[in-house]
Amino acid sequence: MKNKELIQYLKNLLQDDFKSFLDASPEPKSIRINTLKTDTEYMKQLLDRAGVSYSNVSFHENGLIIHGDSLPLSHTLSFFKGDIQYQGISSQLPVILLDVKEGQRVLDMCAAPGSKSAQLTAAMNNSGELILNDISHTRLQALNVNMQRSGATNFYIMKNRGEEIGSYLYQYFDKVLVDVPCTALGTLSSHPEVAKWWSNDKLKKISLIQYQLVVSALKALKTGGELVYSTCSIAPEENEQVIRKILDNYPVELVQPPAVLQGMFSSAVKNNDYSFELDKAIRIWPHRHKLEGFFAVKLRKTDSIRRQDKNREPEFIEIKDSSDILVRMILENISNNWGIPFKEWDKYRFNVTKTRIWMVNKDIKKCLTQSFVSAGILLAESRLLFWKLVNGSVQRFADKINKRKIELSDEQIYNLFSKGYIAYKEFPGGYYALCRKGEPVASVYIHQNELKIHLPHKFRLVFLEK
Repeated sequence: MKNKELIQYLKNLLQDDFKSFLDASPEPKSIRINTLKTDTEYMKQLLDRAGVSYSNVSFHENGLIIHGDSLPLSHTLSFFKGDIQYQGISSQLPVILLDVKEGQRVLDMCAAPGSKSAQLTAAMNNSGELILNDISHTRLQALNVNMQRSGATNFYIMKNRGEEIGSYLYQYFDKVLVDVPCTALGTLSSHPEVAKWWSNDKLKKISLIQYQLVVSALKALKTGGELVYSTCSIAPEENEQVIRKILDNYPVELVQPPAVLQGMFSSAVKNNDYSFELDKAIRIWPHRHKLEGFFAVKLRKTDSIRRQDKNREPEFIEIKDSSDILVRMILENISNNWGIPFKEWDKYRFNVTKTRIWMVNKDIKKCLTQSFVSAGILLAESRLLFWKLVNGSVQRFADKINKRKIELSDEQIYNLFSKGYIAYKEFPGGYYALCRKGEPVASVYIHQNELKIHLPHKFRLVFLEK
């Protein structure tokens, strides 16, 4: 490491632990089992049969540490279907700490790329209303991909500066996750590039942004609501200092972590400038806990915060149900072509764009107009007078689809995923649901005696489900 400024900073912070911090190994690879799509015990059985060695994440029943990933899991059908998702061990902690409940209204303020967002929707059991926000267009694309794979229908995405959300969604949420952008010093062992751009000036600038994000989140939080602040940095300026300033200026109190997390990791760094109830904050040190460095703390809002900009009232767009004329026409087309019973649509609400129809749960009746990106799972895309299901909706309605189904052998599926196409003459051209052992798993297209599939990357497909 050639960044002398960073070396001096770390020596001052870590003292005798400086060398052991630099020598810390990267965090082991880990996954989260998506309980919206599969069962944890069933998934463990599949991994056992495939000879995958794993251990449990100590604080999360649906998290697994993977000891070697020779398959790799990213090339399995289970990964393609969204049954499992790579997610860092430390990264799984903030959602456990936030402890969301079914039916709540929740904000993930800095949501992209979405691993915590997908964990949130599973913890909410796909109920309530989850608003996902980020400011980066590139990162929002990754967020949407992750959420589509998750099978979630209780969310919508918006692109906005997190610092502004509290001014127009005033006292709107039951819970808020503020996993802020940071200097990422806790990830130095796995991301050495952090050392190339780190500086004290950047540390000061980003800590100010972090403070502003928390203030905005508190304004958006209902009185009595709870907020989790987290970073993947070990710098007190981004952690204890931000929280100390919040405690000094806003009506909040620290909340004790749930029993599963108590005593498992370190507490806050003690300093006369920002000491507080140390046992209520969580610190993960790479050299002590063999995980990615992390900080997390939970706050409860004890009183209202005066609203300064009362002119910024939110505007919403209505999310239609199946009785809307345009929505009904599209859904009838889908039901007629794919055999999905029309009564299934009564469980959802819908947002229609020029060529797409999106689907959310019944709890979401409206979405914020400002900086709206998308709502819920993509159900179908228009192709002339035909609405084609996409991979996620084929998987969601797998047990309801009874038309346009194509059954392939494992060898055919392997070749299809490897190349993106195979020769196929048995069915006429058009869109179909690809089935494996009777289960629809993907949307495919036949054209000029070729069966094609759209994939995020080429798969050297491995079947855990024998």
